[in-house]
Amino acid sequence: MESLTKAEIFVFSLDSAFHQSLRDGHGHLLDAIEGQTSLRRANDTPEAMRLFDENCVPTGILITDAEIIAPRNEALSRRLGDYVRNGGTLLLGGFFSSGVRPNDLGRYMREKWNLPWAAGSYHRTTLYT
Repeated sequence: MESLTKAEIFVFSLDSAFHQSLRDGHGHLLDAIEGQTSLRRANDTPEAMRLFDENCVPTGILITDAEIIAPRNEALSRRLGDYVRNGGTLLLGGFFSSGVRPNDLGRYMREKWNLPWAAGSYHRTTLYT
Protein backbone atom coordinates (compact mmCIF):
# COMPACT_ATOMS: atom_id res chain seq x y z
CA MET A 1 0.00 0.00 0.00
CA GLU A 2 1.37 3.41 -0.99
CA SER A 3 1.65 5.95 1.80
CA LEU A 4 0.68 9.54 1.19
CA THR A 5 2.91 12.34 2.36
CA LYS A 6 1.39 15.49 3.74
CA ALA A 7 1.84 18.79 1.98
CA GLU A 8 4.67 20.85 3.47
CA ILE A 9 3.52 24.39 4.36
CA PHE A 10 5.76 27.16 5.66
CA VAL A 11 4.24 30.00 7.69
CA PHE A 12 6.42 33.11 8.00
CA SER A 13 5.38 35.46 10.82
CA LEU A 14 8.28 37.89 10.86
CA ASP A 15 6.82 40.74 12.92
CA SER A 16 6.85 39.76 16.60
CA ALA A 17 4.29 42.47 17.36
CA PHE A 18 1.68 40.33 15.58
CA HIS A 19 2.53 36.88 16.99
CA GLN A 20 -0.14 36.84 19.71
CA SER A 21 -2.67 38.64 17.53
CA LEU A 22 -2.13 36.04 14.82
CA ARG A 23 -2.81 33.24 17.28
CA ASP A 24 -5.88 35.06 18.67
CA GLY A 25 -7.35 36.14 15.35
CA HIS A 26 -6.32 33.36 12.99
CA GLY A 27 -5.54 30.43 15.26
CA HIS A 28 -8.47 28.42 13.91
CA LEU A 29 -7.10 28.77 10.36
CA LEU A 30 -3.58 27.79 11.37
CA ASP A 31 -4.90 24.83 13.39
CA ALA A 32 -6.94 23.65 10.40
CA ILE A 33 -3.93 23.92 8.09
CA GLU A 34 -1.74 22.15 10.60
CA GLY A 35 -4.27 19.34 10.93
CA GLN A 36 -4.04 18.58 7.23
CA THR A 37 -0.42 19.36 6.43
CA SER A 38 3.09 19.36 7.77
CA LEU A 39 3.24 22.95 9.00
CA ARG A 40 6.59 24.59 9.70
CA ARG A 41 6.74 28.07 11.21
CA ALA A 42 9.36 30.77 11.12
CA ASN A 43 8.98 33.67 13.55
CA ASP A 44 11.88 35.71 12.22
CA THR A 45 13.96 36.11 9.08
CA PRO A 46 16.87 33.85 10.08
CA GLU A 47 14.41 31.01 10.82
CA ALA A 48 12.72 31.52 7.45
CA MET A 49 16.08 31.43 5.65
CA ARG A 50 16.98 28.22 7.53
CA LEU A 51 13.80 26.56 6.30
CA PHE A 52 14.81 27.37 2.72
CA ASP A 53 18.35 26.15 3.38
CA GLU A 54 17.10 22.72 4.48
CA ASN A 55 16.50 21.88 0.80
CA CYS A 56 12.84 21.23 1.45
CA VAL A 57 10.58 22.67 -1.22
CA PRO A 58 7.25 23.48 0.42
CA THR A 59 3.89 23.03 -1.23
CA GLY A 60 3.02 26.57 -0.20
CA ILE A 61 4.16 29.51 1.92
CA LEU A 62 1.90 31.79 3.96
CA ILE A 63 3.25 35.24 4.84
CA THR A 64 1.24 36.53 7.81
CA ASP A 65 2.43 40.13 8.16
CA ALA A 66 3.95 42.98 6.20
CA GLU A 67 7.46 42.67 7.67
CA ILE A 68 8.54 40.88 4.47
CA ILE A 69 8.55 44.19 2.58
CA ALA A 70 11.09 45.80 4.93
CA PRO A 71 14.44 46.43 3.20
CA ARG A 72 16.20 44.25 5.80
CA ASN A 73 14.32 41.27 4.33
CA GLU A 74 15.67 41.74 0.80
CA ALA A 75 17.44 38.36 0.74
CA LEU A 76 14.32 36.53 1.93
CA SER A 77 12.20 38.34 -0.67
CA ARG A 78 14.63 37.17 -3.37
CA ARG A 79 14.31 33.58 -2.12
CA LEU A 80 10.53 33.87 -2.18
CA GLY A 81 10.67 35.25 -5.71
CA ASP A 82 12.81 32.33 -6.87
CA TYR A 83 10.44 29.91 -5.17
CA VAL A 84 7.38 31.37 -6.92
CA ARG A 85 9.09 31.64 -10.32
CA ASN A 86 9.89 27.93 -10.02
CA GLY A 87 6.22 27.04 -9.50
CA GLY A 88 5.74 27.65 -5.78
CA THR A 89 2.58 29.05 -4.22
CA LEU A 90 2.81 32.11 -1.97
CA LEU A 91 -0.07 33.60 0.01
CA LEU A 92 0.02 37.05 1.59
CA GLY A 93 -2.56 36.84 4.37
CA GLY A 94 -3.15 37.19 8.06
CA PHE A 95 -2.23 40.74 9.03
CA PHE A 96 -0.31 41.49 5.83
CA SER A 97 -2.93 43.83 4.36
CA SER A 98 -3.45 45.75 7.59
CA GLY A 99 0.29 46.21 8.10
CA VAL A 100 1.37 47.43 4.68
CA ARG A 101 1.06 51.03 3.51
CA PRO A 102 -0.49 51.35 0.03
CA ASN A 103 2.55 53.03 -1.55
CA ASP A 104 4.88 50.44 -0.03
CA LEU A 105 2.76 47.62 -1.46
CA GLY A 106 2.94 49.05 -4.98
CA ARG A 107 6.70 49.58 -4.75
CA TYR A 108 7.30 46.10 -3.35
CA MET A 109 5.20 44.39 -6.01
CA ARG A 110 6.90 46.35 -8.79
CA GLU A 111 10.47 46.00 -7.56
CA LYS A 112 10.43 42.45 -6.18
CA TRP A 113 7.78 40.72 -8.29
CA ASN A 114 7.63 42.81 -11.45
CA LEU A 115 3.87 43.10 -10.96
CA PRO A 116 1.94 46.30 -11.69
CA TRP A 117 -0.15 45.98 -8.54
CA ALA A 118 -1.41 48.90 -6.56
CA ALA A 119 -3.59 49.11 -3.50
CA GLY A 120 -7.18 49.98 -4.29
CA SER A 121 -9.30 52.53 -2.55
CA TYR A 122 -10.62 51.80 0.87
CA HIS A 123 -13.85 53.16 2.19
CA ARG A 124 -15.69 52.20 5.34
CA THR A 125 -19.26 53.13 5.87
CA THR A 126 -22.13 52.28 8.13
CA LEU A 127 -25.44 51.45 6.54
CA TYR A 128 -28.51 52.27 8.55
CA THR A 129 -31.75 50.67 7.50
